Amino acid sequence: MENVFSDAKFKYPWRSYQKRVLTQLDVFLQDNHLHIVAPPGSGKTVLGLEVVRKLNQTTLILAPTLVIRDQWIGRLCELFLEVDTVPDWISTDIRQPKKLTVVTYQGLHVACNEEEKKKNIIKNLKGAHLNVLVLDEAHHLKNQWWNTLKEVKEALSLTVVGLTATPPYDSSYSEWLRYLELNGPIDMEISIPELIREGDLCPHQDYVYFSNPTVEEIQLIQKYRNNIRTLFDEYSKSTFLIESFQKTAIWKEPQEHLEWIYTNFFIYTSYLILLSTNRIEIPCNHLDVVGISAKDEIPYLTYDRLEAILNFLLFQDRLFFMGNEEEKEKLLKQLKRHGVLDKRQVVLSYSRNLDKILLSSISKLKSIIEIVRFEESKLRKNLRMVILTDYIRMESLSQDVNVVSSVRKIGAIPIFEEILASEVKTTKIAVLTGSVVLLPKSSLPRLTQLWGERDMPIDSFLYKEYRDSHILLESNAIISKHMVLLTTQLFTEGEVELLIGTKALLGEGWDAPAINTLILASFVGSFVLSNQMRGRAIRTEKENPSKTSNIWHLICLDPTDDEGGRDMKLLSRRFQSFVGVSSKKIPYIENGINRLDVIRPQYTEDVVNELNESTFTIAAKRTNLNDRWMDAIHSGRELVDGVKVPFGSETEKSYEEQKGLYLNQTIAYVFLDLVMALLIYGSEVLEVFLNNVRFIKNGHWLAYFLLYASIMGLIFFGVKTIKTFKLYLSYRDISKDIKQIAEALLESLIKQGSINTNRDSLEVEVSQDTQGAVSCYLKGGSIAEQSIFINALIEIVSVIDNPRYIIVRKSRFFKALRSDYHAVPTLLGVNKTLAGTFEKNWRKRVGRCQLVYTRTLEGRKFLLKARVKSLAAQFSEEELLNKYRKWS
Repeated sequence: MENVFSDAKFKYPWRSYQKRVLTQLDVFLQDNHLHIVAPPGSGKTVLGLEVVRKLNQTTLILAPTLVIRDQWIGRLCELFLEVDTVPDWISTDIRQPKKLTVVTYQGLHVACNEEEKKKNIIKNLKGAHLNVLVLDEAHHLKNQWWNTLKEVKEALSLTVVGLTATPPYDSSYSEWLRYLELNGPIDMEISIPELIREGDLCPHQDYVYFSNPTVEEIQLIQKYRNNIRTLFDEYSKSTFLIESFQKTAIWKEPQEHLEWIYTNFFIYTSYLILLSTNRIEIPCNHLDVVGISAKDEIPYLTYDRLEAILNFLLFQDRLFFMGNEEEKEKLLKQLKRHGVLDKRQVVLSYSRNLDKILLSSISKLKSIIEIVRFEESKLRKNLRMVILTDYIRMESLSQDVNVVSSVRKIGAIPIFEEILASEVKTTKIAVLTGSVVLLPKSSLPRLTQLWGERDMPIDSFLYKEYRDSHILLESNAIISKHMVLLTTQLFTEGEVELLIGTKALLGEGWDAPAINTLILASFVGSFVLSNQMRGRAIRTEKENPSKTSNIWHLICLDPTDDEGGRDMKLLSRRFQSFVGVSSKKIPYIENGINRLDVIRPQYTEDVVNELNESTFTIAAKRTNLNDRWMDAIHSGRELVDGVKVPFGSETEKSYEEQKGLYLNQTIAYVFLDLVMALLIYGSEVLEVFLNNVRFIKNGHWLAYFLLYASIMGLIFFGVKTIKTFKLYLSYRDISKDIKQIAEALLESLIKQGSINTNRDSLEVEVSQDTQGAVSCYLKGGSIAEQSIFINALIEIVSVIDNPRYIIVRKSRFFKALRSDYHAVPTLLGVNKTLAGTFEKNWRKRVGRCQLVYTRTLEGRKFLLKARVKSLAAQFSEEELLNKYRKWS
């Protein structure tokens, strides 16, 4: 039992990154942790098994799903032991641990759901001399699973091997520390570009295909919008809402309730806007609190503000809006009747029902057909397409095989039926789900052969004909157990060219390197699952070294939303976790949907058609994909976390054009000021002089006349000059500011202790693209240190929320024109000493500033001013910045 790994050996050559890990294994394990980050398809499983083999200790492997659990065992038997049966020293029961135990996180949690059971599990693991714990994709553990795992780890002295594709870089600092506490610091991160460069993953590209809702869906959307508009018009004039606020002490004596106002600033200002909308004069004491004057224009009431008022009044307040229960109950019934209540929350700005219409729109079926036809025309018999969706939709399985059922909802069976009805050229279409398996009739001879090769009784292989072209396998335990592997084999060999499946079965852990086209018809799932699904398509295929993959994402646009609607916003958020090569003329590697060049001010029918045609044109050039990846990769060295702050122009001009225009205007007006005197003296003054020369009595009169004319000219041109100069200042090269701010932050984090790498090995990198977007990241240091740095920088340049300290940035020469407000990051705002260190470094690197503590009454007032006046407040937080990953 002690030497079970003695004859085990990986039967293939190691990839370059795997070699690097194994060579430095002793160094990495000095803290009893090995933490590797690598994308799906990079070979983390076999690397983990080799580490387990080298350690040769009793090991517990935890996996997120049963499929992945079985994959660990399958890879060990096939690639290391080269046996067909699972050895008896491998267990899948946490209650009976052996030399190697492989279970799911859920299995461990269930076994430990009671204190006494947990004690027994820990006792058994100690008795088995457990020394090694392997955590596969531990980043998305549920909280209760996490707590169980933490207790087990603390009770045993273990070496922990953490393997993941997507660390929680975007989590809070406390969550990040919790993650590192379990897995240890990241020892090595392997990026997709590096693996493509080494030939371990294939070149690929994401594409977005747009559709518009069906007529019926548009009617539902319009009905919802009209309903919301009617509600908004009604409640924005509600006497009850207005009077309920006017009766409060907040309205009567705002100066006495500043703490409440600062804490509930959005609610407070929303009420003021509601009153202003109804032409109720806002007293000066409220304007003073907000920091505006009577002449300033108060904005119009919006859906999100009215939504906030209703929610606060009905569900949140327990202090100022007590009473009026009868009116509140009446209001609740009205809102419920109109369908805008969702789990004790008023929703006017969006609707889950509206989201469902777009996310699961039948129009996406048409998009799928168009993509299938396109890819089929390009790849022909080489097509290996997979379509992943969320649901099976068994009800769409026709009882009459000669009648195509009416498709009402998107799902595996509806997609299958729609493709068949569309008469695409390929008939080699299959459906593979946990309960339904449909295969082309043409694959039956090979399927029967494969079934026999597995020594399965032929009478257990039951099926019936489905239409003229397919067979429907009867669901039983034996068929379910083997059909994933058999169907995958048929797909690899070309007996199946188009495979439709569910994300639950095939989205994570399924291995089919032959995939060269993936359509993600899934609209439910996290970033992690989306990344896992994409990972199915980017694996290399040994028999096809020139393989490339196209990955298709489906968007149904909201015709009532210029920005595309909820479906578009969700995909944009998901793309923050997808790193790939750009579709633009010059290839570069970065995350975010902007790299695909599909964002438009409006999505008219013509725009949508143009985008889809352009996408097909680009997608047809598969042979260029490898060159584009290599060109982009060779221009950089590593994948880094960074911050990108866009240039805030409302025009279509680029940053350089805009900045140049303002500069030219400034110089032009200054020049006009200088020439003005000549023009006056040379023309108008001369003309006036000649017409009125008889009234000029002496030289003093002439001097006064010329002085008056010059002053009037200066006033006229001078106002324009000042305005243009201020405008130019506001669009100065902010990359210089961000670099200095980042330098001040870095020095402070080193002093604070979050960054321990030698200062000489660290460098702040800043760049600016043609659109004026400024990118900033930390070069050098550990991955954890880079993430800490970027998260802190995001706090500085983001919209101010509720920090303990604020830094006020002031212009040395243009104090009246320029000042800005920034939050001191949480890490540096825990006490006055650390905040003071940041202030000192700011003065040294950036310039004049003021440090303000916000936990006093005066500080609260200042915080309010900072929220209103900060440069960041001029943009929505989503528009202002995004954390990005870039190959640099």
